[in-house]
Amino acid sequence: MKRALLFALVLGGCTHPQGPAAAPAAGAPPAARATPSADFRDHVPEPGPADAVRIPAPEVAKLENGLTLYVLRRPARVVSVRVLLRAGSNQDPAGKSGLAALTARLASEETKDHDSTGLAEAIESLGATLSRSTGRRSSELGLTVLPADVPRALSLLAEIVERPAFRPKTFERVRSEWLDGLTADRQRVERLSTLAGFRLLLGPRLGAPTDGSLDDVKKLTITDLRRFHDGHVTPAQAAVILVGDLDLSRARKAVDGAFGAWRARQAEASAPPAPPPAPESTQIVLVDRPGAVQSALFVAQPFPRLGQPGLEARELLSGAMGGLFTSRINKNLREEHAYTYGARSTVVESREFGAFIVSTSVQRDVTAPALSELLKELRAAPSDRPITLDELARARADRVSRLGAHLEHVDRMANDLSELFEEGLPDDWFQKRPEDIAAVTLSDIRSEAKRLDVAHLVVVVVGDAAAVRPALEKQFTVVSAAADLTK
Repeated sequence: MKRALLFALVLGGCTHPQGPAAAPAAGAPPAARATPSADFRDHVPEPGPADAVRIPAPEVAKLENGLTLYVLRRPARVVSVRVLLRAGSNQDPAGKSGLAALTARLASEETKDHDSTGLAEAIESLGATLSRSTGRRSSELGLTVLPADVPRALSLLAEIVERPAFRPKTFERVRSEWLDGLTADRQRVERLSTLAGFRLLLGPRLGAPTDGSLDDVKKLTITDLRRFHDGHVTPAQAAVILVGDLDLSRARKAVDGAFGAWRARQAEASAPPAPPPAPESTQIVLVDRPGAVQSALFVAQPFPRLGQPGLEARELLSGAMGGLFTSRINKNLREEHAYTYGARSTVVESREFGAFIVSTSVQRDVTAPALSELLKELRAAPSDRPITLDELARARADRVSRLGAHLEHVDRMANDLSELFEEGLPDDWFQKRPEDIAAVTLSDIRSEAKRLDVAHLVVVVVGDAAAVRPALEKQFTVVSAAADLTK
């Protein structure tokens, strides 16, 4: 009986009531009201005026021992603390590639004051992780810490830079790990393409990998590392960079306390060799990776070095060609032909060399047509399909917005200041960048596009040679890569 009554009540709840609507329960949301129509709803709203990007200039000071101090005050809860040393792979002697990078790695392993575990504990007590990198011109160490911990962070970084232990037993372990990393790295077709590409573009010494070749690293000794440290790690070739909520006076006092006793000495002079000229003709250097389901493409040519006029126009050219999702090469290879997940171009400029580089990975079966389409885009930009005003505007907006985004992160601003010291740029260089980028005209970017020269390119293809070579040879001159290009 109770079940029958309950069933009847449920059925009754599913029918529309015949009487007046019940009052809403207490706490129920109010019923939605109809929105009156208005003319403005028929149009997409116009964006407001773009805010100008203003990059602040750092305060700069020099300690008595020659060390340079950059301080950029930013409203932040943490401080980015960096030590930059002008000791990169450009200083590696011939046959000793990887020396600068392995020296920086071993120095950060243990010091004369802390063994490996003690140093790790000291860093962890700051709630931080030690960052370490080595490039062609410099090596860098960094910690991001709370403002109150800046003196302790500086003290630890000074210990690593000035008093590394360089113990033979630790060296053997670290070098073994390093070699394992190099071996693993060379399993990727993309990495093999850049190894071969930079060696062909810059020559065997300047184009050697920053982390070293397998053969060279195997021959390095603990004496090599000690000698490199003594010859290149000096106060005059070092900078401390602080970005966060602190002023120059406080920063200088802390840096003096940590690095003031570092004895000045003469750095060892070493100049890297000049890069070779562009190839006499474009040919495809094929690196065989049997069974590879994708082919990695590396296409490059020499471009002006840093310091030559037209830098901003060349950067925007790269943005229009391959620096954006909507850029020409990516749209062609990805959107129109579905050859790849993405293709990118970049302009590399340093005091020693400049280069325009395009790289991508494509399906094995479309290696030849993908390369053909890529070269077609490079050929068209300086001739029958010049860069348009719309492409210039998109590349410019992207470039300036990226600069503005750096203001949100103390570490990104520290990276920018590192570049100032590394390349010897003026202190207000980044401050002027938005204005310099805004001043680039369509004529400027088209003029730089005329540098693109498909007749004198370095082109590397890494893939399954048996599968891709026949189609490549129908369109291009193909040569097999020498074995030492990818070691």
